[in-house]
Amino acid sequence: VDYHHMFHRGSFLARILDQLEDRNSSEHREKLADLQKCRDHLQMLNDKFNLYVRPHYYLIHAEFLHHSGEDSASVMRWYQKAVSEAQDQKLQFVVGIGLNRLADFVLKQQLGDRMIALQACDAIRAWTKIGYNRIHNDLTEKFCAYITGFEIGISISSSSSSSVTETIDMQTIAKASRVGNYSDNMDIPTLFSNMLGIIRINAGASRCCLIV
Repeated sequence: VDYHHMFHRGSFLARILDQLEDRNSSEHREKLADLQKCRDHLQMLNDKFNLYVRPHYYLIHAEFLHHSGEDSASVMRWYQKAVSEAQDQKLQFVVGIGLNRLADFVLKQQLGDRMIALQACDAIRAWTKIGYNRIHNDLTEKFCAYITGFEIGISISSSSSSSVTETIDMQTIAKASRVGNYSDNMDIPTLFSNMLGIIRINAGASRCCLIV
């Protein structure tokens, strides 16, 4: 319970610091000192119960480095360590937060359109996987300028362990995902028909089918 409180407190402080542009202001220094206390407390707990606390500690440590002005490579490394550790422990909510914050960081630092699009897509997939559709929609809207029209090769592993690499047009994904926003009064066949129509048009295909 204690580490959850420190983690959420640290995450809250990091979001306040996101809004404070002047790192020399008294408010920024105060919030950063509070964030450091959360980080140090999590570090202490990590030394005692490292298996459960580690991803939370890594993520708040990344936030502290970020708002302390540490170099981008170091900050990204700690965000990635947090995500990797959370994935190992199957802490999907922490994975989502970590990828979300990493995407926000690369956007703020303007580390290149490709990097921003890749991180944004990872975050969107993470939240979609655990059913947080509101966050999915917010991220899609926030990063739309970067992911629309951006093509990414995604490796899809089948149950037979064979791997197929497909190129997915992110504009198609963005358009198809919006179908759900208007689906309240739409029957299932019509919903799938509209979604497949968008995919078929963007793929330049004459026919399209859904295999379930």
